[in-house]
Amino acid sequence: MSYPIHVVYEKTGRAKYISHLDMDRCFSRAFKRCHLPIWYTEGFNKRMYISLTVPLSLGFESKYEVMELKLEEELPFDEVISRMNAVLPDGIHVYKVAAPTHKPGAITCVSYDVTLHCSNAQQEAEKLAAFLRQEQIIVQKKSKKGVWSDVDLKPLMQLSEITSDEKSIHYSGKYAFGQAGTMNPMQLISAFAVSEGKEALDFAPHVVRTGIYVGDELFV
Repeated sequence: MSYPIHVVYEKTGRAKYISHLDMDRCFSRAFKRCHLPIWYTEGFNKRMYISLTVPLSLGFESKYEVMELKLEEELPFDEVISRMNAVLPDGIHVYKVAAPTHKPGAITCVSYDVTLHCSNAQQEAEKLAAFLRQEQIIVQKKSKKGVWSDVDLKPLMQLSEITSDEKSIHYSGKYAFGQAGTMNPMQLISAFAVSEGKEALDFAPHVVRTGIYVGDELFV
């Protein structure tokens, strides 16, 4: 018998350079060190059941990551949190454990805060706002089968008002995830660069994931 749980954690600082695959290895080592009774898959090649629900791009930070686990025995959630935090590396911090209320397939969108650092921020913010006022933002996207097709980014995002100061541009918003379409914040930045006739913008983007949602509810 197994007991499924969802672990909510942050991934910040230098931990943002740990890849998605390495996160799996990182947690596997941590579970062995803290002696959590992780449930193993059955079959010839048994492995720990660990599922990271929504992959996080390398270099992105996150205030809201969710990992799905199964335990071989019930444990108090506070004990799971304290055991994990005692052995996890700097930048990875668990702050909530809960019984699953949704399956990963129900996730509909993901939210991010984006800060673009540049020298002429106010001017670039005006250009970006004008770019977003277009009825369509068409980009080319490659499918898993290797077929390129045109995709309109506008229906896949809901962004806040763009703000700026002398050296940075800031906005936040939700981006579609799932069967209806999936969008990454960098796709918008790249599309803006192309509209400016550049292969890449002279910005230093800082992207932080702030939530994973099923409709308007946080995925837990």
